[in-house]
Amino acid sequence: MKSLLQAVLGLCLCCLPVQVSAHSLWINCVESLSHHPGHALISLGYGHQVPMDDLLNSPGAKIEFLQYNVTSPNMQTHEFSLPEASKEPPVSTKSGLKVYSGNLGVHKLAFSKDMQKGTWQVGAVSEPDYFTCYKDARGRKKWVIKPMNAVKGKGEIVQSCLYKAMAKACFTSGKWTDPKPLGHEVELIPKTDIAHLRAGDVAVFEVRFMNRIYTSTESNVVKLEATSNTFGGPDKYYLGASVYGGKAQFRFPTPGQWVVSINIKQEVDKDPALTHLKEKCKQVLYCASISLTVYP
Repeated sequence: MKSLLQAVLGLCLCCLPVQVSAHSLWINCVESLSHHPGHALISLGYGHQVPMDDLLNSPGAKIEFLQYNVTSPNMQTHEFSLPEASKEPPVSTKSGLKVYSGNLGVHKLAFSKDMQKGTWQVGAVSEPDYFTCYKDARGRKKWVIKPMNAVKGKGEIVQSCLYKAMAKACFTSGKWTDPKPLGHEVELIPKTDIAHLRAGDVAVFEVRFMNRIYTSTESNVVKLEATSNTFGGPDKYYLGASVYGGKAQFRFPTPGQWVVSINIKQEVDKDPALTHLKEKCKQVLYCASISLTVYP
């Protein structure tokens, strides 16, 4: 757990890309058309490397959820059962291997001739978590998963952050239609058909923050990041694109699964909408992603 605390606090302090520091959240959406009319398999991705890297309740990190659902083209929502952390302890094998049980929120979405035509969206929103770094009486830094006003015997608060993650993926029935916002605090809205992308194609994403267009300013250049299991991810780097006019775009160089993400950090004492958090943390960090498949 300490490793996650260090990673998230490092992200808050240095604004490092989430893919190479803290655990990220994304949605795996795999369409299978082998048998008509087909289906989509949905699961939650967590960690650093797509498509699957870690369990949601791993010893070094854990995440819980507020929402996990699928939304139809006309904005009807079906709630999935929320993944529950396994309470089973790991099993140690005679050869020294430890075996953990876990739940990645897997659901099969069976298509039918009667399903609504257009773009469907799968979304997940995590419970907010507080991460606080403080100095003890001997001047040593300590990390705890608590708001700063809940830390007993604390000395100087080095940093305190509320962290919340959001993730999306899309699939289509029939032709692509422009998806509407789901209402997440931070949301990436594809302005290009991302269900039928091929290597070399360009995709444009609109960035929304609190249901408003979000863009870079002279003092705050915001970037989208993109990484894949076929480009960047295995070597721990990513593509970056600045957000101007509320949009950013990528030309995807390779086929494979891609995750596009953004981190938005807000200072509590500078945002009137966050005054209710003034005693709990110094910053709020929102991390949002959208995953897609690029075909050869």
